[in-house]
Amino acid sequence: MHRTPYSRADCRPIGDGVELRSTGPIYSLLVEEHALEQLDAFVIELGERIDWIQEAEQVGQLEEAAKRANELAAKARTMGLPPLAEAAERVAANGREGDAAATHTAIVELTNVVTRVRLGHRGGLG
Repeated sequence: MHRTPYSRADCRPIGDGVELRSTGPIYSLLVEEHALEQLDAFVIELGERIDWIQEAEQVGQLEEAAKRANELAAKARTMGLPPLAEAAERVAANGREGDAAATHTAIVELTNVVTRVRLGHRGGLG
């Protein structure tokens, strides 16, 4: 199993001062059939995208984490997922500023939002 500092397998606390805003599923605002097919592919890619961001941050490449988060934010907006876009934009902003602690906190929050999007998507497939 691939382990990152955000994996449940690591069983380490998220950290002081990190407060997750919500735990409920997040649903896309998209309603058109062809867009929903694109959404399926995007949600499948989310795990890989968040891994790339986490790995860049873990090795101190905050600019790379910011770049990848910015790409995620742009795609999330086109997929009708404003909460995901906003969380990714926070990672990008903190990464560009070079604030390692704030970037880490924003990535933890982004990871939570990704989980919520995946839950919402699975719930919306029925």
